[in-house]
Amino acid sequence: MRLRRSSAAVLAALALAATAACSSGPTDSAAAGPTKSTTAAGGVEKGAFPVTITDSLGSVTIKSEPQRVATVGWADADNALALGVVPVGATKITYGGNANGSTPWFDAALEKMGGTQPTRYADTDGVDFDAIAKLSPDLILATSSGVSKADYAKLSKIAPVVAWKGAAFGTPWQTQTEMVGQALGRPAAAKKLVATAEAEIDAFKEANPALSETSAAMPYFDVKDTSQIGFYTTRDLRPQMLNQLGFSTPSVVEKLSKGSSSFYESISSERASSVDAGVLVSYDDPKGTEKKVLADKLWSQIPAIKSGATVWLADRGDSLSMSLPTPLAMPYFLKTIGPDLAAAAKKAQG
Repeated sequence: MRLRRSSAAVLAALALAATAACSSGPTDSAAAGPTKSTTAAGGVEKGAFPVTITDSLGSVTIKSEPQRVATVGWADADNALALGVVPVGATKITYGGNANGSTPWFDAALEKMGGTQPTRYADTDGVDFDAIAKLSPDLILATSSGVSKADYAKLSKIAPVVAWKGAAFGTPWQTQTEMVGQALGRPAAAKKLVATAEAEIDAFKEANPALSETSAAMPYFDVKDTSQIGFYTTRDLRPQMLNQLGFSTPSVVEKLSKGSSSFYESISSERASSVDAGVLVSYDDPKGTEKKVLADKLWSQIPAIKSGATVWLADRGDSLSMSLPTPLAMPYFLKTIGPDLAAAAKKAQG
C-alpha cells in the first residue's frame, strides 16, 4: 500500500536531501559569489561545442563554453566543480549541509582549486527563480533535480537548462556526471570521473566480499505512525548505490518497486517478520528513532534488526554522501559509511 499522507510528508523531507528541505532562505545578495564561473586547468575539450543535450523535459543546444553556470540540483554543483568549473550560484544544502550551505567534499575541492564559494539560494519553497535570474547565468544545470515542466519553462527564460533524464530525482549519478560534462565541454573528463569513482567502488567491493553475499534495503520508520514501514524503491539513488556496492535487492523491495513510479512505498508493520533483507540501512533521524524501533513489538521482529545487521545513519552530512552520490562525494561516502555497511554485511552472514 501507499504511505499515508503524514508518513509520506516526513519521508519526502528526509528522502531526497536533494529536493527541498527545511532551512533558511537564500544568501543576502548575488555579490556574495564569484563574478563568473571559475575554471581550472584542463578546460574545454576540442570539438566539444556546439553540443545538443536531450533530457526528459526538452532539448538544448549549447554553442560555446558557458561562462556563468548556476545549479538547481543539489549534486550538480559537485559535478561542475569536479570538472573544474565553480558555479556562480548553487542551491543551498539545507539537509546535512554545513555553515556554507555546502558539504565537506565540495569545500575541500573548492579550496584546492582556489575558488570562491558560489552564491547559495534555498529551495525550501521551490526553485528560487529570482535569485537565479539575478546571477545572469548562461547555463542552468538541473540533472539531479526534480524540476517540473513549469519550472523548466521558467528557468529556460533565464538561460539554457540541462534537466534530469529518466526520472525526477532519479537520474543515475553516472548519467548526471556525463550530462554535466557535455554541457561544460568536458565529455571525456566526465567519463574519466565516472570511471575513477566506479574503480573506487570496485576496490571497496573487492576488499569487502561480504557485501556481495547478502541483500540490503533502506526502510524508513516514522515513529509517529508505527503501523507501517516505508521502503525506498529501486527508483531511488540510495538502493541503487547499495546495488553498486554489491548488495542484492531483497524481494520485499523488488515487489514494492515493480510498477511503482514513486521513490518509496510501504508495507504494514504486521509483515515485519517477513522483511527478507540481510542488511537494513536506515535513518536515526529524528534522534532516538533507532531506540524506538528496537523497542517496538513489531518493528523489532524484522530479521536484520534481530541479528543486528543494521546501519543507522545519524549524521545528516554523512548520509548526504549516499543520498547524493557523485564522483566528488564517493571517497567520503566509502570512508564514513562504507565500513559500517561492510560490518553489517559480515554480521548478516552469521
